[in-house]
Amino acid sequence: MADLILRYWQQILKWFKVNQPVFLDALNAGASQKQIEQLEAELGTSLPNDLRAFLLAVSGEKTDNFFHHLCTCGILPFHGDLFSVSEILNQRQYHLEHDIALNNSKDFQKMATVYQAHCPEVKPLNYDPLWIPIGGDPGFNIVFVDLNPTNQGTVGQVFEHCYEIAQRELLASSLTHYLKQYAEGLGKGRFYVEEDNHMLVVYDDHSI
Repeated sequence: MADLILRYWQQILKWFKVNQPVFLDALNAGASQKQIEQLEAELGTSLPNDLRAFLLAVSGEKTDNFFHHLCTCGILPFHGDLFSVSEILNQRQYHLEHDIALNNSKDFQKMATVYQAHCPEVKPLNYDPLWIPIGGDPGFNIVFVDLNPTNQGTVGQVFEHCYEIAQRELLASSLTHYLKQYAEGLGKGRFYVEEDNHMLVVYDDHSI
């Protein structure tokens, strides 16, 4: 699994090197083994092999730079930055402090029913401590790797939750599968880059 995800990641990097190399400038170096161990200690469990390999290869990105005429909006197609290991820990702490308390609130129970109907693979919670936030944007669209799915889901599945408009979508059964879909989609023209308000953004043509 670790070898596969790195193969797909290299395919993605190759596409951007040929077509949109500016995106590569925002990528951070990989995490250290010590940082991975710190993350696992905070979670109280081991990371999936593919997520571990991915973080060792790239630990987040910083697209809020002005070294180029156009800024980028994240190399993966969810319109947000990848998080570094330290940002993952900070984001997780934020969700633990602000979101997990809503799980049992009366107001959230109405939303829980909606989430369960539209995304049955993910537990109908506002936040679970075993959801690892791997990327997101300022509008609170957060992408999680889920280590505690329902019996209809898969450990390590990837989903996106938009806290601002209360929507949730399963993206893939694993991070490896998510990058596989993306790498293949770039090659087929499903994913493409366009300028939007002085930013380069990855878009998804669902018709392909």
